Amino acid sequence: MALLATALLLGTATGARHDEGYPPVQDSACAASTATAKASGTPAPDLDGDGHPDLALGVPASNGDVFQTGRIALLHGSSHGPRSEDRTVFTPTDFGLPEHDRMNYWLRGPVVADLDGDGHLDLVAGGSAHVQWGGVHGPAPAHRAARIPLPHMGKGQPVRISKDSDVYRDPPVAGDFDGDGHTDLATYRTGMHERHLMVLNGPFTRTGKPARITERTDAYQDDHDAVTGMRLQAVEMTGDRATDLLAYKDGEPTTPLLLTGGADTASGLATKPVRLPKGESAAVGDFDGDGRPDVALGDSGVPMSDEFEPLDRKGKVTIRYGKAPDAPVVIDGGVRKGGFGIDLMTADVNGDGCDDLVVRSDSDRVRGHDRVDILRGGSSPGLGSEPWRGPWSGALVRATDVDGDGSDELVLATGDTWRVLDGTGKALETFDVRKAARPSAEPSR
Repeated sequence: MALLATALLLGTATGARHDEGYPPVQDSACAASTATAKASGTPAPDLDGDGHPDLALGVPASNGDVFQTGRIALLHGSSHGPRSEDRTVFTPTDFGLPEHDRMNYWLRGPVVADLDGDGHLDLVAGGSAHVQWGGVHGPAPAHRAARIPLPHMGKGQPVRISKDSDVYRDPPVAGDFDGDGHTDLATYRTGMHERHLMVLNGPFTRTGKPARITERTDAYQDDHDAVTGMRLQAVEMTGDRATDLLAYKDGEPTTPLLLTGGADTASGLATKPVRLPKGESAAVGDFDGDGRPDVALGDSGVPMSDEFEPLDRKGKVTIRYGKAPDAPVVIDGGVRKGGFGIDLMTADVNGDGCDDLVVRSDSDRVRGHDRVDILRGGSSPGLGSEPWRGPWSGALVRATDVDGDGSDELVLATGDTWRVLDGTGKALETFDVRKAARPSAEPSR
C-alpha cells in the first residue's frame, strides 16, 4: 500500500505480487489475490519514459571527485529490471554545484520529483538545491541545471557558515506539504545563532523559483518542540492528501517529531509537532493492513562514537500503529550489543499488499559487521516479532519495485558491491559501485 505518491520517491515503497510459496498471513487484512494486490503496487519511477522503471542511486564519494561530494547514477530499466551497464551518471559539475556541496544524503539517493508540474520527473541534488529538469527522455547531464534560490546562502556556498552566509548542508526532501497538488521542498538553514526549517512551496518555475518560501525558526537551546538540526523524512502519517514531515536525530535515540501537513499555515505544516516514541531510525508503512499509516522507530543501543561500547542489551524497534497510537509495541531483536534497529526501511517484498519492515543490525557504526532481516507484515497485530527472511547483509539503500512485477526489491550495499535482491534473496543485479559511478565513456581508473 503506497502511503506517498510515487513521483516523490519518498515514504513507503510497496509492491503487490503474490507468489506461490509466500502465502498471506492467516486472518490478514492484506490483499488475498494477485489481481487485488497489484492495484496497490508502487513501482520505481520511469524517468526516461521508456516504460521500464529506473533506479536513481546516490553513489558514495570514493570515485575520485576532487571534493569527494559523490555522484548520481541513474540505472536504466529493462524488462528484467535495472542494468548497471546501461546508465547515466551525473557529476556535481552537471548540476553546477559549488565546491564541497554533497549531492546526496548518505546512501538514500537523490530527490526525484516533478517540481514544475509538467508531468516529467526532475532530479534535485546538493544542499544548495540544484535541479536537472526532466523531459520526454528524462534528465540529462548535458541539460542546463537551475539553482533554487535559497535565502541567506551568501555567495552560493551552502556549507560555509559566517555572519553573511547560512549553511544548507543536506539536500532537501520533497512532498506536497500543503496538499495543493504541487510538489514542495523542505530543508534546513543554519545560521550563526539560530536554525530554520525552510519550506519552498511549489510549483517551481524553470529558473528554480518556488511559488513562495516560508520558514520556522528554532533556537539552539534544547526545546522539546524544536524540529531543526534533525534528519527530515517526507511521510504520510495522517491519511489525508497532504504530506507530513518527520524530523529525528539520525543515529541518536531521541524523540522524533512529526509535523502534520495540510495545516492552515503558510507552509502547510502544523506549528505544534506530534512527539513520537524515541528512536534513531524511522520507517513508515501500513504493517497491519488496516489502511492507517504506522511508524517504526529503531533504537540499536550502539553509540555514535566507536570509543564507547554498545549498551549491554538487545536492540529494539518500537511500532506505533495507527489503530493504537498511544499503545506502542516494542520488539527486541538480535543478540545483546548486536545493534538491532540501527537502520530501518519499509518494503512489501512478498507483494501481499501489506508492508514489511527491513531491519539492519550492526554492532559497529564505523567498521560494520551487519546483518539484514525482514519482519513480516500482515498479521492481526501487525509485524511479526521474528524475522521471516534473511539474514542478508549490507547497508540499506532503497526498497522499490524495479522490475514492475508488483513486489519490492531491496538495494543493499556491502563495500563497493551493491546488489538488487528480490524477496527470496535472488540477485537481479550485482555491480561494482565504483564502475557505476563512472559515465560509460569515462575510462577506468
